[in-house]
Amino acid sequence: MTNSDSPIGIVGIGLLGTAIAERLLKAGYRVIGYDLRPEQIAGLEGLGGERAFSAASVADCCERLILSLPTSVIAAAVLDETVPSLRFGSIVIDTTTGAPEDAVKFADRLQHASVHYVDATVGGSSRQLLAQEAILICGGCHDAFERCSDISPRAAGRPTT
Repeated sequence: MTNSDSPIGIVGIGLLGTAIAERLLKAGYRVIGYDLRPEQIAGLEGLGGERAFSAASVADCCERLILSLPTSVIAAAVLDETVPSLRFGSIVIDTTTGAPEDAVKFADRLQHASVHYVDATVGGSSRQLLAQEAILICGGCHDAFERCSDISPRAAGRPTT
């Protein structure tokens, strides 16, 4: 089962987050995003995405939340803010450049909140992601993967992340 009618949230709209959002928007998804830097949010809006006013507000309206942050420390702070807003069964897809042991901690924490966690390390640059030349190295439960199959690179007819 896919959720292609449901918006996809993204927190962290830097180079990689923008590339992910652009791919999703081009594939016809509704994307709602947040970043601490107003110019990054304006860039998302320029691509056709929607502005959120906090990471928690993104989590509140999206079943699938992509984190694209520079460090695990920042990802942990964003999780502090978003976990109370995440719905039962939501999925956090984490593309953050972080430590593997932190990904394990995040997965455990989210499991206790009845939220799925997918560690999605991007092998390649934002430019390579846009050109469909990057790879994703993912770990998580089978159910989360199935529910995100519509946004996988191999999804039939969908040039998405």
